[in-house]
Amino acid sequence: MYDNLKALSIAMLIVILDEFRIYFEIFLQCLPGKSGYLFRRIFTTFIFSEISKNVSIGRNVQIEKGSSIKIGSKCTLGDNCYLNSVGGRIEIEDDVSFNRNVHINASVGGKIKINKYCLIGPNVVFRTANHVFESTRIPIRNQGHNFFDITLFEDVWLGANVVILPGVEIGKGSIIAAGSVVTKNIPEFSIAGGVPAIVLKKRKK
Repeated sequence: MYDNLKALSIAMLIVILDEFRIYFEIFLQCLPGKSGYLFRRIFTTFIFSEISKNVSIGRNVQIEKGSSIKIGSKCTLGDNCYLNSVGGRIEIEDDVSFNRNVHINASVGGKIKINKYCLIGPNVVFRTANHVFESTRIPIRNQGHNFFDITLFEDVWLGANVVILPGVEIGKGSIIAAGSVVTKNIPEFSIAGGVPAIVLKKRKK
């Protein structure tokens, strides 16, 4: 009887502590201004395994498995960004800026690597995995996933509402027009756009 009560007490304590953590995170997410950025920066030091100095984290940023996420120096995560690396890894180098509502998802597997000086517009989606759908006799949700890495080389600019699909590499200095869906590699110093995205012209070096 005593052992059962002890086990129940421990279980309740774990639930209470987890709920307290959630409430505390919600409180931090709502803090405005420079003080909010500072407190979120301090708190996320304990979430990420590798986070550098001078990282600015906006309100309502959601992070899943920060131990598999690396963020370099002088990066900015805008309000409502979502990072999930439960099954994979996310690596963000120095001086990368994410606007609001950016979705960075490596939850099934694969790695998302974003190199220095990249600019990511609002509502951009990175996704390393796709559903398998070959069989028409099995619900798509039960057929599993396949996944591939995504890489942005240095100084890439993604406009608003761009979608980056699995296996894509975007070359150094390239620009992707707003609303594009990138399904194939884009060479360096290209301007690309469309659904699916194609190279429209080259930038002058």
